[in-house]
Amino acid sequence: MTTRTTLFGLILFLLMAHLPVSISAQDGRTGYINHTGIDLLAGRSENSIRLQMTHGYQITERFSAGIGAGYVFYSDPLDLVPVYIDFIYQLSGGQVAPFLQFKLGSSISILRDHNSEPDRHKGGAMLNPALGLQITNGTGSGIYFSAGFNLDNSAIEQDAFGGRIIKEAISYRRISLGFGLILR
Repeated sequence: MTTRTTLFGLILFLLMAHLPVSISAQDGRTGYINHTGIDLLAGRSENSIRLQMTHGYQITERFSAGIGAGYVFYSDPLDLVPVYIDFIYQLSGGQVAPFLQFKLGSSISILRDHNSEPDRHKGGAMLNPALGLQITNGTGSGIYFSAGFNLDNSAIEQDAFGGRIIKEAISYRRISLGFGLILR
């Protein structure tokens, strides 16, 4: 079994293990909430895709917090698996509402390009503030659109001649444009 397959299985198990038996909110204002989506991470020369899922709790009518994970397909030797906390604050009530979002976490690195095999690689900090708009129905389920800034960090180390170590820090700074589903 490959490392990638094992990691996908572990993430899927962790995400599914936290699903409550009933996913409906108590009165449409508080309770379990799920955000599942896809982001385009637009950079100067390359664009990437991030798939993500957040399981959280709608604490008040306007504020929710959750834990999420995803997978980022970078066009580099590394792909990243971010694990993060996610805070969302709705700026107004109603079925169409703007929101502020803040994701903060860390990423696990996965070697994608086996032609460029570094001796060691690791993920790093992840930060993603965003603005968005959600459109929901009477039950609170619906869709969302978001735009923000995404920062992912990682590093590669390569052993060199004479016992030297070459270290390269990688910082992906991208504009994030997202779309997804809100499930209660």
